[in-house]
Amino acid sequence: LQEQLHQRMSQHQDWQKSIVGEVEHSIEQLQQFLTEGRLREAQSLWDKNQNTLKRIGEPDHQRLQELLLPHKAELTKLLDWKRFAASEKKRELIEKMTGLTSEDLPPATKARQIRELQDEWKLLGHSDDNDTLWIQFSELSKTAFEPCKVYFKERKEKQAANLIARTNICEQLEAYV
Repeated sequence: LQEQLHQRMSQHQDWQKSIVGEVEHSIEQLQQFLTEGRLREAQSLWDKNQNTLKRIGEPDHQRLQELLLPHKAELTKLLDWKRFAASEKKRELIEKMTGLTSEDLPPATKARQIRELQDEWKLLGHSDDNDTLWIQFSELSKTAFEPCKVYFKERKEKQAANLIARTNICEQLEAYV
């Protein structure tokens, strides 16, 4: 039993060393991601490291946490800049959507442009004043799309009428044949 216990403790120590090595390597990778401005990868690696640290014994845990601490400040700074930039870009999209509300474009073109602005919005992610901007953007989208609604409704009705006429013609042809 004592031999099994020593073997298990040895295996656990090897496993701990392995995990510590992985975290040390990922800290270097984290620094590289932050330097390159690859925020998404850096955030993912930060989260992974924090979860891994929970499984590491106290001396190594404390040491690695101290190595990660300067990177947290840099990551936070980049996230703040991203949120700020996203807010500014969202304001630009609101201005573009405002322009679409008064622009006289063909409905299909206007609908496509509205969709493109909405897709751009989705790519930006969260920003500092996200809720306020979203409400404004959403209302403008609805206003800009109103003329398109009428067009698409009329087009749908016309297509339904054409289908009925086509069906009648086919029935007449079948009766004639």
